Amino acid sequence: MTHKYGIQWRQTFGGARSMFRRILATGLAVALGLGAAEARADDTAIFAKRNAKISELSRDEAECRALASKAHYLGPSGSNVQLQYGLTGAVMLDIAVAGENEKARTQGLDVCMRRKGYARIGLNADEARAMQGLSPGPARDAWIEAFLATDIDARIRRALTPVVPSLPTAADADGRFVVRAIRIDPSSLALAVGPVAAGGDIVGGRATPRRTAIATAEIQEKTGLVTHRHAVGTVFQEYLEPVPWDPSVSDDRTAWCTFLRGERFECIRSTLKGYEVADGYGRAWLVGHADGTNIYTHPWTNPITLEVQPDDRSQSFALHLVASKITDEGIYVLAKAEKDGGTVDVWAAALKFDAGGVAMLPFWDRTLVLTRDDKAVRATFQPRTDGKGWLDER
Repeated sequence: MTHKYGIQWRQTFGGARSMFRRILATGLAVALGLGAAEARADDTAIFAKRNAKISELSRDEAECRALASKAHYLGPSGSNVQLQYGLTGAVMLDIAVAGENEKARTQGLDVCMRRKGYARIGLNADEARAMQGLSPGPARDAWIEAFLATDIDARIRRALTPVVPSLPTAADADGRFVVRAIRIDPSSLALAVGPVAAGGDIVGGRATPRRTAIATAEIQEKTGLVTHRHAVGTVFQEYLEPVPWDPSVSDDRTAWCTFLRGERFECIRSTLKGYEVADGYGRAWLVGHADGTNIYTHPWTNPITLEVQPDDRSQSFALHLVASKITDEGIYVLAKAEKDGGTVDVWAAALKFDAGGVAMLPFWDRTLVLTRDDKAVRATFQPRTDGKGWLDER
């Protein structure tokens, strides 16, 4: 999958197969028209802000639709899908992805309008009949403007009130030296001396989990016949995955991930309608990657309370930025966390060499400059002032 900003992510974290199954189910529902009820619900809801003029509403909605058109599904896609699932599976996944893209754009529109002060509120039966009885145009516009002038404050508040308490959000979303679930110690960073061949370390250092929290009450939720439970004291790791589109059309992407078994985590994120749950992967001491797709059709709606813990430097681990692959065109770099003999892949990108054989990676307060040297690279740091990091546009 290719990030908007030209970063090509390697699928090394597992879970694509389970994600395919649930996205496929979504796609089949769309293909069979099972999403019609949701569409009908949208027909009887409007964006509302008290005393907004129709010209203002139309302008704001048009702007938000244009922004939300960039929102897209974050799961598996691209040429590797056919290789993994076959032609039939790839075709079915295309259907699923189309449905997920539409969902992402609808959610993006709602978020963008919410940030402009609007709520999507449902109309009652009489209001819906009155509005739908008017053809689009001046008459319907006049009805909507008159409706927005009525006492709808309580309805707007209800529509903007989260169904469940929000989980703690990342306080350092724009912070330096934080990536996904890790916090890098900049004072520990050391460059390799001399040329680095494929497989060698370019930069070494230390890092800690971004933040941890514990559950202060038992977490229990039922999905179909399955009951999910996490006991009091269950440890969660903070994980933030910035979205690959305009943040003005995205909900907060902070997730809290708890280790289950093997290499699997369960990652929980707050939305207006409840908690979305995604798969995460890593080792017990660190979640390296979390999927961006909700595992379940419906969000969890039982309250979850987490208490953020003080930073604990004793939980630190080694961090290596590795020259995974070097070609004439560029270099593939991989960030690996290492502890107790185990490793977790936490980030990866393909960097292109320019005409002079130089590739650059933003490193917050510095730039990592990689200069091709035959089949190896030499690494240097240059000062940087804009604060951009590994996940930012280069």
